[in-house]
Amino acid sequence: MVKISSYFERLDIVAIQFRFLRFTVAQLPKARRVKFFRELKREETERTKKAFEMMKGFWPGEPAEFEAFKTHQLEWTEKHLLKKFSRRNQRFYDEFIEDGINASELLIRVAHFEAFMKDIHLEVLRAKPALLGEIRPKREVKYEDVFKTGVSYTDFQNQECMREVEEVDRLGISKRAKYFLDNLKLRWCDDTNLELLVDVMDLRNQLSHETPSHPVEKEFLDKAIDLLRSIPSSCIHEAEKLYPGRFK
Repeated sequence: MVKISSYFERLDIVAIQFRFLRFTVAQLPKARRVKFFRELKREETERTKKAFEMMKGFWPGEPAEFEAFKTHQLEWTEKHLLKKFSRRNQRFYDEFIEDGINASELLIRVAHFEAFMKDIHLEVLRAKPALLGEIRPKREVKYEDVFKTGVSYTDFQNQECMREVEEVDRLGISKRAKYFLDNLKLRWCDDTNLELLVDVMDLRNQLSHETPSHPVEKEFLDKAIDLLRSIPSSCIHEAEKLYPGRFK
C-alpha cells in the first residue's frame, strides 16, 4: 500500500531540518560570525605555511632565496585573505548561504517527489499488470527472462513493472505527466502548474549539472514546495478511486 501520509511525514522532516538551519544562521551573534571568518582565515594561512614547509626540501636554489620567496608569498596571502574575508565579503557570504540553503532544500524536495511518484506508478502497475500489455503491446519478451530457474511468474511481473517505472522516470517531466494521465488515468495538475513544475525541474537540473551556485529565490521555493506536495496528493486521491485498498 502507498500512503500519502508517509510522503507528508518525509516532507515535514525536510521542513524542520531547513527551518532549523535558517533559524541557526539568523540567530548567530555578530561576534560569532566574525570569529568564524577569522578561523577560516587562520586555517588558510596555516595551510599555506605547511605547503611552504613541504616545498622547502625541493627548492633548487639557495635557502636565502627560498626564505625571501616565502616571505613575499605569505605577505601576498595575508593581503588576499584580508580582502577575501572582509566585512563587505562577509555580507556576500551571508546572502550566498541563504541561496545555498534554498537550493539544497529544492534538490531534496524534488528527490522525494520523484521517488514517491515512482512508488505510485509501481503500485498502479502491480494493482493492474494488464496495463503493461496496453502500454507496450509490441514489446517482445525472451524465454530466458520468463523461464528462469527460481523465478516465478510473479517475480517476472514485478521485474517488468520496475522496468516500466524506470523507463518512464527517465522521461522529461511533461512527458511523465502525460504518461500518467494517458495510461494510468492520474492527472498531476493543470497546465499552469505544469509549466511551474517544468521550471522547477529545469532549475533542479541546472543546480545539479550546470550552475550549482545559481540563486533560488524564497518565493519560487515556496511555490515549488506547494506544488511538490499537491501533485502526489491529487494522484493518490484519484488512485484510491481506481484501485481501492492499494492507496491511502
